[in-house]
Amino acid sequence: MLAYTSAPALVTLTYAVFALGAVLLFPAFVALARWAGGGLAFWGATLLVAGLLARLYFAGADQTAFQLTEVIGRDQATYAIMKEYVDISLVTGPD
Repeated sequence: MLAYTSAPALVTLTYAVFALGAVLLFPAFVALARWAGGGLAFWGATLLVAGLLARLYFAGADQTAFQLTEVIGRDQATYAIMKEYVDISLVTGPD
């Protein structure tokens, strides 16, 4: 969150470029699996796309935290994200 508070436009731009790259990679992975053929290529591409979608979810959680920082402040945003996203936060806050 420190990077976002220092340069919010730059962090937002990097997340947008990452999301665009992920969206463009999705059909590329599917096409590559079709070209390679076989069951192993299909399952490899399936797992790769699932990982890519999971990373997009986590990027969305990060972006939510960044937006909350502007509205309610860094400490409250940290507490709110740690409370709502328990499965992806490293340390849980008190209930």
